[in-house]
Amino acid sequence: MISRPLLLCLMLGLALSGTVQAHQPAPPPLLAHSSSRDYADYRSYEASGNDDEDTFSGGRFWRDHPCIAIAGGLSEADLDPLQGVSLGSSGAVDLDLGYVSHGLASWSDACSTITRYRFHHVLISRISTSLRQDDEAAVTFDLWRFGLGYKNGFSYELGRARRLTLYNGDSFVWSQLNTKRIPSGATPKDSLRLGAFDGDLRFGSRAESGIQIDLVGPLAVDARFERAIVFPRHLVWKWLGSELIEEIAQASANRFVRSVLRSSPTAAPVLSLLLRGGLSYGIYELRRSKMNWPFASAPPLAFDTVKAGLSFTF
Repeated sequence: MISRPLLLCLMLGLALSGTVQAHQPAPPPLLAHSSSRDYADYRSYEASGNDDEDTFSGGRFWRDHPCIAIAGGLSEADLDPLQGVSLGSSGAVDLDLGYVSHGLASWSDACSTITRYRFHHVLISRISTSLRQDDEAAVTFDLWRFGLGYKNGFSYELGRARRLTLYNGDSFVWSQLNTKRIPSGATPKDSLRLGAFDGDLRFGSRAESGIQIDLVGPLAVDARFERAIVFPRHLVWKWLGSELIEEIAQASANRFVRSVLRSSPTAAPVLSLLLRGGLSYGIYELRRSKMNWPFASAPPLAFDTVKAGLSFTF
C-alpha cells in the first residue's frame, strides 16, 4: 500500500509538471507546423543564448524544394575602349535549375511574417543580338554561358502560401562569345579587343537584384536587374583579392541588415535589397575599367540586363 506522504509527493509532482507544461512558451507562429523534434531543437537553440540566427540556418527549419526558373529580357553590352564601333543591343534568355528554401528570419514573434529566402542553382544563359532587331552599325554576336549561382534575401509572408520576396544574387559563369559581324568602321585595335574574347571559353561573374511574388500554387513571377562581366583572361590572385574586398563589404552590409531585422523587422527586406544591391552595382561599376578592381587589370566585357521571368517550385 502506498503511504500517504508518498501519495502527496506524487500528486504534488504531477501538479508542478502540469503547471510547467501549461506555462511553456508557445512556438513562434512560423513553427506552428513543425514537428515536436523541430520545436525541441528550437528551444535548445534558444536556451543556448546564441542570438545569431545565421548559425542555425542549416537546421531543419529550412525546407528545400526543387525549382525551375526561366527569364528573358534586354541587354546592353560594353567593351572599353572600342573606338570605331559599338556592341549591339541584345536579347537575353536564362534557365536556372536548383533548390529554393525558406527559413526563419528570426526567433522573435515580431518577425512572424518575415522569412529568409535562398536559392542554390545552376544556370544556362544566352545573350544574342539575333534576339533583338539587327543594327547594321553595331557588332553582332552570340554568347552562351553556364555557371553556378546563389540568391538570398527576405520574404514577406502574405498568407495563403503567398510571398513577396526581395533578393540579391551572385554567380560564377563561364562564357563563350562568337562574333557574327564586325562593321567596316572598326579599327585594328577594336578587332584585337574583340579577338581577346571571340571563340574562347572565358571566366566571369554576375550580380543581380530582384523582386518575386507568388501567384498561384507553385507559380511565381519576378523582375530583376543584372550586371555581369567576362574576363579576357583570368588573373587568379588579383581576382581573389578583388573578391575578398567585395565579400568583406557584403558581410558588413549583412551584419547591419541583421541589426535592423531585430529592431524593425518589416524594414529589413527592403533595406537588404537596396543596400546589398547598391553595393554590388557600385563594385561592378568600378570593375568596368579594371576587371579586378582595385588591382591593375584589363577592362572586361560588361553586360547590363533587365529581365522578367517565371519560376515553378515543386
